[in-house]
Amino acid sequence: MTTLSHVHREHREDFERFVLAQAEPWHREHLTALYTAWHTYNTSYFEGEMTAPYLLLAEPKTPRFYGDTSPATGFGAKLQIRIRPSLVQGTHPHLLHGSQAPAGRQRFVDDILLHETIHQYQMEILGVYEASYDWHGPTFRDNANRIGAVLGLSPVRVSKVSKKELGTPSCAQWPYNVRPAGYYQGAVCYVWQLPPLPEEKLYAELARLTRNCDRAMLERLCACLLASKNASPATKETVCP
Repeated sequence: MTTLSHVHREHREDFERFVLAQAEPWHREHLTALYTAWHTYNTSYFEGEMTAPYLLLAEPKTPRFYGDTSPATGFGAKLQIRIRPSLVQGTHPHLLHGSQAPAGRQRFVDDILLHETIHQYQMEILGVYEASYDWHGPTFRDNANRIGAVLGLSPVRVSKVSKKELGTPSCAQWPYNVRPAGYYQGAVCYVWQLPPLPEEKLYAELARLTRNCDRAMLERLCACLLASKNASPATKETVCP
């Protein structure tokens, strides 16, 4: 377990108070929603053990990530969670219908935060990093499944797939890869949302979901589906399009 000193705890709490009271209006609105969700998660799933992190609307270190958790901030304080701003704005390519379903978009953003909150719990309470699994090993899986059981979600596996687990979703994309169809109210236009259907119905569903997409996006989605038919299990974990 990582011990958070009084100085670090107090600074984080001051940072949160500043954001809620003094941040610019757009940031204050969306960060208030994120802090509210974080406190709910901390109380509901982690027994209130954690201190709110530095929550930032900022680009994660890897372009394909929706969010990330770092043990230190850019100025040396302990632990930050970054959420990609385009998810909140509804401009991310995977949120093509986001502007039409703000409540669904917020659900998706909250799910990204829930995922990152498990990483915070790993780092600060359990002291487990699981680097060989890219952070998504047995500890993350077990906590995802513990919370998922409360939420009524299907179990997930570790990020490294074994033959016996080929049909089980990875915890690296939890919880959004096991949410029921319609949970995001049409805000998310993404391949993993498509239900298990025969191929002809799968393409019909793709056309329905992408009727408002531009041509280039539709072509990328189709290419992703075609490529995934012959891809290895590891390749299928890659974010598409």
